[in-house]
Amino acid sequence: MYYSLRRTERLEAIDLLFHVKHIHTYDTCPARHGPEMVAKTFGTVGSPEHAKKVGVKVLGMYADAPAHTAYFILEADSAEKVGAFLFPILMIGTAEITPVTDLAEEVRRKLEEAKRKTS
Repeated sequence: MYYSLRRTERLEAIDLLFHVKHIHTYDTCPARHGPEMVAKTFGTVGSPEHAKKVGVKVLGMYADAPAHTAYFILEADSAEKVGAFLFPILMIGTAEITPVTDLAEEVRRKLEEAKRKTS
């Protein structure tokens, strides 16, 4: 869990954003192995119950089916929860997990910092 020190001097848990790129091969593609395999892998990861159970909020899921690649934008308070969320598809491929921030929020924060420095 990560914490943020706010102006109130109180520690609060904050959620982090993660960009995930999952890649599997033609040979390990669940679609080649029938509906049961699709249900065990992407059916599980696509389930709101699964996300809730592991403590992850899914902000977006996208597929590039011909490239056997899936992308996720996830919100969680730890990388471990992201790993638990991805577990059903890690048996068929790999995942590149990158912590990211909201670009608009970063720009706003930097502009505020610069404004305070010049005041």
